[in-house]
Amino acid sequence: MADLAQLAPLDTAISYNNSAFCVAGLVIEAVTGKTFEQVTKELIFDPLDMQHTFFFPHDVMTNRFLVGHNIKGDGDERETTVLTPWAIPRASNAAGGISCHLKDLFKYARYYMGNGEPLLKPESLQEMHTVRTQINDYLGGIALAWFMRDIGGVTTASHTGGTIGQISILMLIPEHNMALAMLTNAGNGGSLTTEFRKLVLKEYLGIEEPDPQPIEASVDQLSQYVGSYARPFMDVELKLED
Repeated sequence: MADLAQLAPLDTAISYNNSAFCVAGLVIEAVTGKTFEQVTKELIFDPLDMQHTFFFPHDVMTNRFLVGHNIKGDGDERETTVLTPWAIPRASNAAGGISCHLKDLFKYARYYMGNGEPLLKPESLQEMHTVRTQINDYLGGIALAWFMRDIGGVTTASHTGGTIGQISILMLIPEHNMALAMLTNAGNGGSLTTEFRKLVLKEYLGIEEPDPQPIEASVDQLSQYVGSYARPFMDVELKLED
């Protein structure tokens, strides 16, 4: 990673970066002298009684579990296939290698909405929910791995997950002592988790979450963005149509 190009000056843009989580996992191993998975189990899973939370397929396969799917097309043209490999590479476990039961996810949520015991001091827990960088008016800001957002005057802390055909969401609403979570097993599961989040907020808290609205702009204003954009692993071409 030391040889990778820096895409933007520091403090000018926010970019969610799984590689940073992988480095953090490696730092934990260097400090403790143990594997990242062992440390996480000892310091988080076991104290919170998360008995159905695992990193490795050979642990998951002794329980009922779901595999990820890819879905193409609609209606009669719809095609669903099982995705392989089942797990992400072990080097990425710190970024998203956990598989868990929904009840364990709620144990984790309950801990975060408590006073920090037995893992952290209350002030440390608060520090994790303190915004470090503002993203925009719609998405809010990001704290230490938590996306902090105001929805209808209510502060929420959330994080989504996406691995190989497995899309999930966990959202905390501390002032209402409430959490919502959903696990899906298809690559398009994000559309379901979004509708689920909106439904829960409306039905239980009476909050109507607004959709992002298009910005009115002239042809001249839009034309300046037309062109090809490239960065490692992605090329994008913007065209002006209709």
